[in-house]
Amino acid sequence: MKQGIKPRFTVILLALSQLLSAPAVANSISTSSERSLQKQEQSAHRMTLQQVLKQVASSTPAMLKQREIALQAESQKNQARGAFLPQLDLSLQTLRSQNYSGSGSTIIGGSVVDASESFYNSYAALSAELSLFSGGQHQAGLRAAASELAASEAELEAVLTNEYLQALKLYVDLASAELSTQASKHRAALFKKRLSLAQKGFAEGRLAKTAVQAAESDWLDTQSEILENQTHRQHISARLLRHLGIRQAIGSNLHTDAGTIPAPPVMHLVEPQAHITEHPSLKAAKNRIDSAHRKLESSRGAILPKISLVANYSFIGVDSQNAMDAIDDMGRDNFTIGLSLNQTLGPFTSERANIDSSRSALRLAQLRYDELQHELLDLAQEALSDLRSNRQELEIIKKSEASAREAMELHRAKARHGFGSNMEAVKLEAEWVRRVAQQKRQELAVRMSGWAVLATVLPQQFRKMMETE
Repeated sequence: MKQGIKPRFTVILLALSQLLSAPAVANSISTSSERSLQKQEQSAHRMTLQQVLKQVASSTPAMLKQREIALQAESQKNQARGAFLPQLDLSLQTLRSQNYSGSGSTIIGGSVVDASESFYNSYAALSAELSLFSGGQHQAGLRAAASELAASEAELEAVLTNEYLQALKLYVDLASAELSTQASKHRAALFKKRLSLAQKGFAEGRLAKTAVQAAESDWLDTQSEILENQTHRQHISARLLRHLGIRQAIGSNLHTDAGTIPAPPVMHLVEPQAHITEHPSLKAAKNRIDSAHRKLESSRGAILPKISLVANYSFIGVDSQNAMDAIDDMGRDNFTIGLSLNQTLGPFTSERANIDSSRSALRLAQLRYDELQHELLDLAQEALSDLRSNRQELEIIKKSEASAREAMELHRAKARHGFGSNMEAVKLEAEWVRRVAQQKRQELAVRMSGWAVLATVLPQQFRKMMETE
């Protein structure tokens, strides 16, 4: 009898050793992942949404780039304004002249052209020119530069709106990823409890080994889910840091404060057509049309006559001994003032080519305006559609969460009265935790959709609200 029992007892011990070895491996995996997560948590830096938005307005790469473009446009406007100022020129020269072919000396235009011996002469002239008529080129150039500056400033507003929107989206995505990570940790703890119940039931002979294996498999799946969500969160954190222009330290990541994400105003009834003309991108495109029109005027003015007021005041000094005496002897020679007329007679090849190019640029600017108007309307309609879809999805998820909560509570009640399985109750609780996290993430998605509609349809109000957060 003892000999018959011994082999079966050995088999049972072997089975138990194999069963217990698997949780040991699983526990080592859990410990390793927990240490990794703790290390990542220590290197994390928490930022509120207000801090993120403040960083957007001050130092994002896209904002810095657009500000430089606006500064260039302002410099070009100042340069165009300078065409209306008088142009002053000062020329100075000291010459030594030697002529062996004749006698006496003749000075023309401040230079010795005939002399029997060495002469020194010094010459100075101050000339001024003021454009009175340039064929409209100067006026058109100034107006074109002013329109370019207005377009750059409008584009700066559009870029700021987009930067705020992108930063808000990344922040919401990061908060959603954190919710997923927290839910995975909670589910992992529940599945670990379920595995412990399964092991206890197997040891007592109430459960089969397959039940333990199924519980262990679910628990290991949640461990993998935690690592996957953590990696996803790190990637979003890195993208947000790059967007803000913050140099990322190795292994560092951001934490969010979901409580700082505000709810947008009610946007599902807004009419995009009524507000789209005020979008800064359209304002920029409209100013680019005006700039192209002014450049066409400037190109046409290139074939018209130019009239300028000119003046010249000169000084001459001559001495046969040395240059310094010639400079000391400089005196007023003449003063001239008058009008200058300049008319190019042809063939106007380059001028006509510039006119054709300017006409083409004007047509392209008009086409771009029409195209952008349709694009913005499409974006607004898509944002409104996403908002409606996310709101409907949220209602479905709320019902699903309520159903999961009810099932969990029923099984808990049955288990307390001995009519249900504690393992099943724990599994249903894990499912309810997943649905709760899904609902919270969907609520964030609804908020983000509302902000996207506001940024597309009413960007000025969107920027104002982001700057006051």
